[in-house]
Amino acid sequence: MDWAEKYRPVRLADIVGNNSALLQVAGWARGWTRHSKPLLIYGKPGIGKTSCACALANDMGWETIELNASDQRTAAVIERVAGGGSTTASLTGAARKLVILDEADNLQGTADRGGARAILEIIKSARQPMILIANDLYGISPEIRLRCEPVQFKALPARTISPHLKYICAAEKVECTDAAVRQIAESAEGDVR
Repeated sequence: MDWAEKYRPVRLADIVGNNSALLQVAGWARGWTRHSKPLLIYGKPGIGKTSCACALANDMGWETIELNASDQRTAAVIERVAGGGSTTASLTGAARKLVILDEADNLQGTADRGGARAILEIIKSARQPMILIANDLYGISPEIRLRCEPVQFKALPARTISPHLKYICAAEKVECTDAAVRQIAESAEGDVR
């Protein structure tokens, strides 16, 4: 198993950096009602956006339904997977189902065969919490952006990544000098993976 997956955060408290964004996400979840806007978590790759959504669901005891750009993103698929999940109760007994649409900025006009329109309809009719995740806020259509609460995740500074790297080295019993850890953290350019 690769270390990025092995050390993926399980709870919000495990996520490195972006503390104010994490507080915003947790507050949204605690106060969620059927009238709440979906969250739109955005920022560069590798800084914890998807991990945050999954950790939030875990913390809240919510089931997750996840759809991402590697899946077929036609209107029919989005409506069946995300739409059905957003309007029905959990089969596992969870209080809620969190619908996660990852790589939402990859829905481009007619190329997605109606996917952006389907997302708009799901947002309007959702009875379950929903999080859209994007690298580029402006890669999302304005109609969708206006119906979401934005949460920005920022690239992590090397000084935030270094202690996490040291923790992983210790857990894996790998010896690494402070200078090497610092160099790895700096070359990561804000990506914690």
